[in-house]
Amino acid sequence: NAETTAFRLVNSEGDGLSGLTVDAYGAYLVCSVSAAWVDQRRDLVVAALARRYEPLAGAAPTVLWRRAAARLRSEGLEDVADDDAQGGDIVEALEAGLRFEVDVYGQKTGFYCH
Repeated sequence: NAETTAFRLVNSEGDGLSGLTVDAYGAYLVCSVSAAWVDQRRDLVVAALARRYEPLAGAAPTVLWRRAAARLRSEGLEDVADDDAQGGDIVEALEAGLRFEVDVYGQKTGFYCH
């Protein structure tokens, strides 16, 4: 709704998608990836998120892929880096009408939604 643009879209095990958490901050979707099966299907996951979220946001979202590199290496993936960890983007998000600045490249996905 107009008062809340920050929320958890995908809650990993709670949504049957172990290893994938997605937080929405307005036009940004921040994916926290901690399972090899998710990382290996990145293109499919990003396309599905964009297709489903665009009608809610009114525009195609920017999807950021945040990898838990050590965890993915422990599952046998090599040459794993946090692809989208370039930093610098602060986005505005609303929660219950309160305005927050969220560093989408910060710790985990950037903000704790209540």
